[in-house]
Amino acid sequence: MKIDFNPFPNLETENLILRKLTEDDMYDVFNMRKDSSMHEYTDTRPDEQLDDTIDYIRKMSQGIDENKWILWGLEDKETGRIIGTISIWNIYPADEKAELGFGIIPAFRGSGLMTEALREVVDYSFREMDLNSLEAFTEETNLKSISLLERCGFIEDRRVIDQSPFDEREYKMVVLTRTHPKLL
Repeated sequence: MKIDFNPFPNLETENLILRKLTEDDMYDVFNMRKDSSMHEYTDTRPDEQLDDTIDYIRKMSQGIDENKWILWGLEDKETGRIIGTISIWNIYPADEKAELGFGIIPAFRGSGLMTEALREVVDYSFREMDLNSLEAFTEETNLKSISLLERCGFIEDRRVIDQSPFDEREYKMVVLTRTHPKLL
């Protein structure tokens, strides 16, 4: 298994450039992260001010530089704007597995762009990182996310309850897994 994100692995699909976020992206990322719909199915909170977003970008960059995780900004080739993110995190080298996370702004949901990004990142995780499996945790009522993952070859593995660190809310999570093709 290979965990080395330096230099940063830019990826490209037909309509997207998957690249490292920079502070130049702060306004696009702030507009995405302040939108409460981006946090509907997660235990995260919207950014309240631009400084929150700058801190987020810096924290993500530091984690990438330290090979703790990788997060790509999804740059729309047509507009040059960041419209979402996708990440591989919670990497477990001993088990050769990791967790996948993703989000896209509402205006681009249902456009097929996240499918493009997800397929490219899954391919990267197996081809370049040599992971044995990827897991994605999604709230059971997030049917669009579950459908997207299933279209990309993920299969429901189990269900877990996740307690929010912010309040009393419980999340009923569906864990979907995609196994490296060499193991099938």
